[in-house]
Parts: sequence; C-alpha cells; structure tokens
Amino acid sequence: MRIDFLLIICAIVNINVHAQKRPENFIFFDIERDRIHEKSFLDCKELTGAQLKYTWKELEPEKGNYDFRDIRKDLEFLTQKGKKLFIQIQDVSFDTCGPLVPVYLINETAYHNGVAAQCITDTNDIIIRYDGFVTRRWDPNVASRFYKLLDELGKEFDGKLEGINLPETAVDFG
Repeated sequence: MRIDFLLIICAIVNINVHAQKRPENFIFFDIERDRIHEKSFLDCKELTGAQLKYTWKELEPEKGNYDFRDIRKDLEFLTQKGKKLFIQIQDVSFDTCGPLVPVYLINETAYHNGVAAQCITDTNDIIIRYDGFVTRRWDPNVASRFYKLLDELGKEFDGKLEGINLPETAVDFG
C-alpha cells in the first residue's frame, strides 16, 4: 500500500516537472543549411534553433564509412550562437532527383535495390510517372544498415543534438 502511494507521488512529480518545460521553436531550413548564418534567424530570441536535413547518402558515402563533418560544422556554429540543432535524416525523395541512399544499397544484391520507386498510376493501374523513391526500411538487410547509421550518430552526438527525426514515408506504389 505504501509503495503504491509512493509510486503515485513520484509519477505526479515527474508529470509536473515535464509539464513545466516550455515548448521550443525550431525553424526548418530543409537542405538550405547555409541559412543558419542569416542575421534574422540568429537575432530571433523566440527561435531555439534550426532543423536541418542531411541525406543518408551524404552521411554514409561508402558502406561503413560515415561522414558527419557537415553536422559537426553546423552544430559548432549554432552552439557558438546559442542555438540548438535538430536534424532530419532524409532517405526518401518525393521527386525524380534520385534515391537518397548510399550507392552500395542499390548495387549490392543483399539489399534488393535499397529503394522502391514511387509511381503515380491512372484508373487502370497504368504507370503515368515515377514520383520519387522510398527506402526499403521493411527489408531487414536495409533496416540493419539504417540502424547502424543511427547508432553511429548516437555515439557521436548523444546529448549534443536536440533530436533526430525521419521524413514521412507515405508513398504510392500504384
């Protein structure tokens, strides 16, 4: 009985502490990462930081070789200016710019092409056009490589980044 009472008190205190944290505002600059240098952004006290987009293929240019230089550079700059960094790992494209995954995922047969093409179809299910690529996150081999990327990011940036998010994956396969 006493333990249940203590657990309830701890839960209330925990909720109360988290409820007092104020929301923070981040501006999404997409891939226009150089915009973090704009005076209007840096001078705006209401903006806590920036959310910037980095593609999987730029973060892992070769299998198992990670390149986090751009994240480090942006994080260092923002930190010096009193701002925080929230990153988005872009592995999905919604246009025909091509896949945003490392080349080895497409070339090595173990990953089954690494991506699936999104296509727009007519009422007869005939493909009208291709409209982007989605990473085959449902493929265990592809997923294991993506988890490895997240693990490496965690090792280097744990406690330094405000957060990491992923793009939407709502696609149409016809």
